[in-house]
Amino acid sequence: MSKAIPSKSQSDAIVVIGKLGRPYGVRGWLALQSFTEPRENILAYQPWRIQTGQNSDWVNVGDFLAKPHKDAFIAQINGIEDRDEAARLTGSLIGVSRQVIDVLEEDEYLWHDLIGCGVTNLQGLELGVVKELMETGAHVVLCIRPSEQWQKALAPDPASISTDADQVPNATDDPTDGNSTKSPRQKAEKKPKANVLVPFTEAYVQTVDTKAKQLVVDWQADWA
Repeated sequence: MSKAIPSKSQSDAIVVIGKLGRPYGVRGWLALQSFTEPRENILAYQPWRIQTGQNSDWVNVGDFLAKPHKDAFIAQINGIEDRDEAARLTGSLIGVSRQVIDVLEEDEYLWHDLIGCGVTNLQGLELGVVKELMETGAHVVLCIRPSEQWQKALAPDPASISTDADQVPNATDDPTDGNSTKSPRQKAEKKPKANVLVPFTEAYVQTVDTKAKQLVVDWQADWA
């Protein structure tokens, strides 16, 4: 299945290659998440540009230092040596001109092209929409916002849920009661997860159609 190719921004001229995290130390360094494969390519793609907010303009990075740190990277942007000033860049995207990225090979996809794609399984059930992607180290993971159809498929059969309050002595939902218990119905009506994680690998992702914004995955309805 596809490699973790850098994401494309809303502007086709910029390709997102990473994201700045929290400050590291007191000299203006920040954690740096790479969206490239191999991850070290983020250090080779230059010059960098930075976007501090979703609707902000891309700004050229005049100078930066970056180096590996444990299983990730850290970076210092524009010579900033103050932790508080560096913290203002937390969450910013790092991008480069599309021209510096190699042409995509077969079965490679930009992350941006996958975000917003509808996801169905082999049984035709609409699972939801790709909200974002995550790099776990081993592989990329699709974060899917469950559809209403999927949530209904996961819901327990009301007929199978006991409502006999006598079966739960002293049942209460008072959070201040250290001995409180929840009824079977309360337990069964647990809210669904905000996102369901599906590995973006050949074992699970069967087809990808970025033009139609549709993915087909080998994922059972009860694998939430």
